[in-house]
Amino acid sequence: MLLALAETVAARLRADHVQAEVVSVGIRYYDLSYVSHQKVLSTSTNLTVEICSAARELFAERWDHRPVRLLGVHTGRVRRTGFSRQMNLFAEMDYEKLEALDRTVDAIRERYGCDAVMRAVFLNQPIDHMSGGISREKRMIDYDKIAVL
Repeated sequence: MLLALAETVAARLRADHVQAEVVSVGIRYYDLSYVSHQKVLSTSTNLTVEICSAARELFAERWDHRPVRLLGVHTGRVRRTGFSRQMNLFAEMDYEKLEALDRTVDAIRERYGCDAVMRAVFLNQPIDHMSGGISREKRMIDYDKIAVL
């Protein structure tokens, strides 16, 4: 579920041409109690992999193994200009390839629909791979063609 939420959040950031410096996770339990936790990233990002990794770490720190009613992934300190990444000789991730991959996936989804490309982990699962925010039913409605009284 965290991957689906992170994928939706990251796609929205990329669509707005911004990057976030803060990732937070909110958990509402079955008894309606709520906890949240946030993390300042070392560099701003809009990569799905980085947002998901931070969200998983935050969730693991806060979840107390009670049933969860609502789960949210949020970003903050959004920056529109000055994207830069500190180079690291020992970095295991190739950020240029990850950025190109996310841009390509976004372009395919824009052209052929959000279900044209999905991660294999979501195949034959009840979780919608783009489940963050608005439900699928509401995403399919063209509000420009509906008369609102």
